[in-house]
Amino acid sequence: MGVLLLSCSLTCAAANAPIQPTSPLASLLKTEAIDSSYTISYRDEHGKAMSEAAFSASFARGRSFNLQRDTSAHSAILTLQARGHESKFSAQEDAAFHAATSGRNFLKPGAPLPAFTLETADGRRVDNAALLGHKTLVNFFFSACGPCIEETPTLKAYARKYPQQHVLAVTFDDAKTARTYIVDHHLNWPVLVDAAAFDQAMGVNAFPVMALIGADGHLLKISFSARIARKGKPLTVGDLQRWVDTPPSSRR
Repeated sequence: MGVLLLSCSLTCAAANAPIQPTSPLASLLKTEAIDSSYTISYRDEHGKAMSEAAFSASFARGRSFNLQRDTSAHSAILTLQARGHESKFSAQEDAAFHAATSGRNFLKPGAPLPAFTLETADGRRVDNAALLGHKTLVNFFFSACGPCIEETPTLKAYARKYPQQHVLAVTFDDAKTARTYIVDHHLNWPVLVDAAAFDQAMGVNAFPVMALIGADGHLLKISFSARIARKGKPLTVGDLQRWVDTPPSSRR
């Protein structure tokens, strides 16, 4: 049995994302020789079956899990560990996780946004041209990500306080999942769905992430939300506005 400890209370690896070669989960599973041919099932700490989304939500809140694989059957079982009985990363796993969540693969500020054509959760088509002429704050998230859920009220408060700021969200979730999230959390900005390829092009493989796009369609800045917030504190409206207002050449 391989044992993985995944702790992402502030920055969340996408456990239920379409597994991409650059994602933290893929990096960790690769160390255990588990590839896309495997069938994965999910269990809680009592051994009861869980949905992928429920397991992902627990993972996003910092829960660790055991990984048991059957190489002959190409199957794996991910089981949540009881709280307080967590194992440590191996050096290889720790390096893989931190490399994937370091942000060093982000698209570089000043670069043009990768070409994209995506649909919103309500079926409207959006492409690069839709972002021209105004600055856009882009929130990269997914619906089962605990830190993403926790910062949503702050993003809503920010949008209410600064209605002139264009806000856009991007998720690899499908339209149905995104629509449920929009309704449950009363979002009033467009949400682009099925965007795994765009996430990858932006270098986003852990969440939540904020990006600021200039009126010319070039990236001004990009950061994990946890790095915009005060160290060890939840993201606030003030944190977000300071980050938006700070010139891209300045360090925060």
